[in-house]
Amino acid sequence: MKTTKIFFLLVFLAGATACFSQTVDSKLLVKYDSQTLAGIKAENPDGYDFLSYFVESACYIIDMPDKPIDFIELERIDPKTGELSPNQVITEDDLDNFNPLEYNIKSELSVNSYYRAGDTGKIIVVPSHEGIQNAVENNKRISKIK
Repeated sequence: MKTTKIFFLLVFLAGATACFSQTVDSKLLVKYDSQTLAGIKAENPDGYDFLSYFVESACYIIDMPDKPIDFIELERIDPKTGELSPNQVITEDDLDNFNPLEYNIKSELSVNSYYRAGDTGKIIVVPSHEGIQNAVENNKRISKIK
């Protein structure tokens, strides 16, 4: 009887994990496993919303401006370890489905950051942490209205 209950509990947990992993943003899975994301979503839903917005909508790409700006060189990293990847050539194809978790992208507290995307002539604009948080809150308000 006890073995049966344990078996059903394991089957339920495996099914729940499989269902969750199908709905989790695939961009987040390059850095976090599905169990970690499930934990974040359960324990800190606002943090999960921030992460989701960060990888999907926060960063945007513009042409290199004519005026000088302070920028950081965009570098490809291993999302799990944070170590630099050997291949540092960044192409426009890399920017088509851009995932900030695969690069040295960081959001500063109150100022936007700018990253030069190799020799593509493009700049990645990363809004401040405060700006991203405001956007997440606005999206929540808008979704409640709909």
